[in-house]
Amino acid sequence: MNSVAYRTLPSFAVRLPLRPSNYLNSDQMDGFLNASDQDTAENFSNDVMLRLALKNASPSTFESLKSAQGRDISPKLRRTLRKYWTRAHTRATPFGLFSAVGVTKIGNGGIPKISRASSAKVSAYFDMDWLARAVRNTLSGNKKEGSVSTVRANPFIFRTNERKNIPYNGVIGEGEANQVSVRATRPVIELLNLVEKFYTIDELYEFLDLTYPHVDEVERSGLVEALVNNNVIIQDVLLPSSGDIPSEVLDLNENIANLAVDISEISEIYELEGKYDSLVARQDEVLPDYIGSTLGIDASVSIEYESFDERVADDIARLTTVLSAIGTPFARFPHLVEYESRFVERFGCMAEIPVLELLDSVLGIGAPPTYTNPAPDTLWQDNANASNSERDSILWNLLLSALLERKKTVSLTPETLKALENSVDRTCSVRPPSMDVCVSLIGNSDADSNGAYTYLVKDMLCDGGRSFGRFSRLFDDDQKSAFNEPFEFENEFFSLERTVQLRYHSSSARTANVSRTDNIADLELAVNCLGCVKFC
Repeated sequence: MNSVAYRTLPSFAVRLPLRPSNYLNSDQMDGFLNASDQDTAENFSNDVMLRLALKNASPSTFESLKSAQGRDISPKLRRTLRKYWTRAHTRATPFGLFSAVGVTKIGNGGIPKISRASSAKVSAYFDMDWLARAVRNTLSGNKKEGSVSTVRANPFIFRTNERKNIPYNGVIGEGEANQVSVRATRPVIELLNLVEKFYTIDELYEFLDLTYPHVDEVERSGLVEALVNNNVIIQDVLLPSSGDIPSEVLDLNENIANLAVDISEISEIYELEGKYDSLVARQDEVLPDYIGSTLGIDASVSIEYESFDERVADDIARLTTVLSAIGTPFARFPHLVEYESRFVERFGCMAEIPVLELLDSVLGIGAPPTYTNPAPDTLWQDNANASNSERDSILWNLLLSALLERKKTVSLTPETLKALENSVDRTCSVRPPSMDVCVSLIGNSDADSNGAYTYLVKDMLCDGGRSFGRFSRLFDDDQKSAFNEPFEFENEFFSLERTVQLRYHSSSARTANVSRTDNIADLELAVNCLGCVKFC
């Protein structure tokens, strides 16, 4: 039986909420800038986290920042200030998204540049040189031997730039040829924001116990230890949303760029020279494996890393373990937590169960409370079964041939349309009304000409919901809107990603339409079957 098998362990957004005390007022900022030595600055850091989140700061605070650049302070103190000021992005929304100000580091050792986006909504970009070090710092000491072929999460998309001028969110940077940049989606940025002081150690353990009780205690301990030991490397500056950004901040672009801090300076401050050297050596070994590659990872599929070095796949897998182990409490609706517990009890936490089998009251555990349509009474069989309609067979074969032949478009002949119009479906009552599946073409810049790309299949709802979003009509309209609306702007920045969207509609749809949009081919095929080959 060909069926869409979905991983049932959801990957939630990584967001530990900021506390009000994390914001610095003008007096606190002046106190830091007036610190006379490094010890004082470090003590101050322990008290207020040195997060320059100037949400309610007065104009004098910004004047202090500007005047500090010419102040006669110790080099180490200046580097500490630079560290917290240069790696800037915007204040997080309740969903952990970022708006108004984007930052990019161009090339190895390049300087960050801040730009106010015209849409007031942008994503942050980091070059691979920086991200590779951050990832390895976060996960150091937990290296797992052997090849890793599957991951669970939706952390990021790697992209390769083979031209020197590439616009990102309105920021054009001078980069080296074949430079690898990372488009850091929400979970990656959130991971880089995680620091031990968001929660006390006891609170962090309690949080993990409540949200992921099935995670092994040793694994939780290792996770907490990794976060605590490496929090100094992954702290960021937070800025307010565009409507609150004073002109003084926007005028500081050049000054901020000139305060670029190298990772070696941070390591010197915290006496991490030995670790830094080993990380640089490791990064130099691994970084070439990313060149020329585009990779998307999603919770609902397994991905084989045939074109990636084992070490690269292993690092990614361990990163996603961190991302999936720390979730967002408010994103986990109580009824879904209970539903997940029932699933784990019945099938185990890593089982892959066809959707219709899961929703079946006998074979599975039935539908969640928010499932808006009755659960199917019978398990729908393979499309080859004679009980399926002629229309199913026509559309299924059309879709399958398009996928197997790696086509971006499908030609509907008059004969095909006539056959669809005349077909009659007698089995629609046992099938969900719709399911959106996204098929991404994964490959390097030459993939279009040499056919060297592969398919990545994922549920379209997964980006927004990430929590059982793989089920058709799982959320009611309000819940679905709350999850998906903040992600709509992401599509504006997908110009380098080749994506095919296959939309499965109910049997009541009487036509099959093909439409083209910029960089995206929408195949709106009225396919009323969930049977699908599993692309890995």
